[in-house]
Amino acid sequence: MRFLATLLFTFSTLFSANYFSLDDVNSLHLHMSNKLEFMDEKQKKSLKKDITDKLKKAGFKFGKVDSINFLVKLKSVEIDEGEVVHISIGLGENVTASRGQDIDIFAYTFYMDTLLEADEPYEETIYTINRLISKFIDAHKFDNEQ
Repeated sequence: MRFLATLLFTFSTLFSANYFSLDDVNSLHLHMSNKLEFMDEKQKKSLKKDITDKLKKAGFKFGKVDSINFLVKLKSVEIDEGEVVHISIGLGENVTASRGQDIDIFAYTFYMDTLLEADEPYEETIYTINRLISKFIDAHKFDNEQ
């Protein structure tokens, strides 16, 4: 089972090394789908506040009209040795696709995810979410410095 989790983690890490553009992304609206049974409601609310605070500290604004949706999705499966947790973050926004004619669609314009096999699922999940948020912030800084 560890081999499978390691293999999935490797592929999800490779998939997250992408070429999304974060130019002019300044205003966000946080949506979080948290299906983790090992977190109680207080921990879920605290996590959402911590994510918002970290993004605000990095300079993102919240509560504006026409904000880009910052999506956090958390789910897990219990296995013999602990939990396998899937964590994904992304930006979703309305864009216009040119496919013969212009079509307005909702699309992920940034996406990063990972899987982790956790013996201590709460602590490892919090650590991994913080790592993904930090990678997003670093990518945003890099794109907007140029």
